[in-house]
Amino acid sequence: MGETTQQRLEQRRIGQFFWLLVSEMLVLRVHWLWYLVQMSINPLVFMVFLGFFWATDTRSIVYVATGTAALALMTSSMLSLGQEIGYLKETQAYEHYAVLPISKLAFILALATKGMLLALPSAFITLLVASQVFSLHLSFSPATLLVMVLAGYSLAGLGAVIGFYSPNARVASLVTQLILPPMVYFAPVFVPAEKLPRIVASISVVMPTTYVASALRAVLRRSLDPHALFDIVVLLTITVVSLLVASAKVDWRANDAGRVK
Repeated sequence: MGETTQQRLEQRRIGQFFWLLVSEMLVLRVHWLWYLVQMSINPLVFMVFLGFFWATDTRSIVYVATGTAALALMTSSMLSLGQEIGYLKETQAYEHYAVLPISKLAFILALATKGMLLALPSAFITLLVASQVFSLHLSFSPATLLVMVLAGYSLAGLGAVIGFYSPNARVASLVTQLILPPMVYFAPVFVPAEKLPRIVASISVVMPTTYVASALRAVLRRSLDPHALFDIVVLLTITVVSLLVASAKVDWRANDAGRVK
């Protein structure tokens, strides 16, 4: 039985996604080490600083470790990707892709996947250092990797929304830097929700970092309970919605269906 048009379209999109992702990652082939150091140094220094004053018991140590990992994910995916897309828009670089025979979905997914992949190393390094510095027993399991991938995707999706909806690179840079502090410090990332002011705790339920940090704490302490599963579902929902919202803003002049033969 021959392949249907839809099947050929999906196969082509997968191929386009792969090669777009490869091309995006090749940009880092020379300076990847400096990028890793840059994305890791701030969370690591912040973790050590908090460790001196806040990490007085096991619970607070877990919050410090997972909070700095969430900060690393936020910086490497949301902030970096949002600013990069803003730059692509301002220089009209992404219009080059818009006229190529490639899928808009493949292009958006490649950008988001790049943001997610760049966020993982700094977050893992942060958690590994925390486990050694604070003698913390963390469980690095497939569930941990799943949560970190979803966290990276959800925050990268947010960065894509900011980047594509910002009129230029300067606005994208300002917006990402403005929303990062409240999303990290006004959410139960470094401190439990009960220690936050009531109004702040109420607002934090709409922040992705709330579910990123909560899911990380659960899987790293081997407590994949229904609450953690809810966090995972929320992160998956944020990922899908944010990527769809971002793709709706992209002006694409190629026609997928018309190219399938």
